[in-house]
Amino acid sequence: MKIRYSIKADIRQDKIKLNGNAPIYYFIMFNSVLIKIPTGKELNPKFWDTEKFKVIKCPLATELNRYFSNKAEQFHKFMMKNEMMGKEVNREAIKDYFNGTSDMTFYEFYQQQMDTWKGVKAESTIMYYKVVLKALKKYRSVLNF
Repeated sequence: MKIRYSIKADIRQDKIKLNGNAPIYYFIMFNSVLIKIPTGKELNPKFWDTEKFKVIKCPLATELNRYFSNKAEQFHKFMMKNEMMGKEVNREAIKDYFNGTSDMTFYEFYQQQMDTWKGVKAESTIMYYKVVLKALKKYRSVLNF
């Protein structure tokens, strides 16, 4: 199933602070639901192009635009990886990604994949995967990607 989503960084002019700056959020449209994730950056709205969704006329414009672009590209890779693995992505998984809690060990991934395949693959295949997992853990107790 093709995952449908879009991501853009935009300034929250409805949350202007006392210093005149407004926070910049990632706006993610996922399955017709809007998810707002703070970037941790803020800017005076006069330095934000509301049509092109980027920083303008600011000494750090290039760096900030590159930061937002790189984060969006990393998110695209995250979504493609999940789609290719047949993993379901939901609102919580997206929030976890941006909060940095989506990183998992190889063994956690392996176990999740086995759980996903239960009822899809033959029980003997799942048992074989469990044997392989046990052998890997004997060889190396922690294995990161």
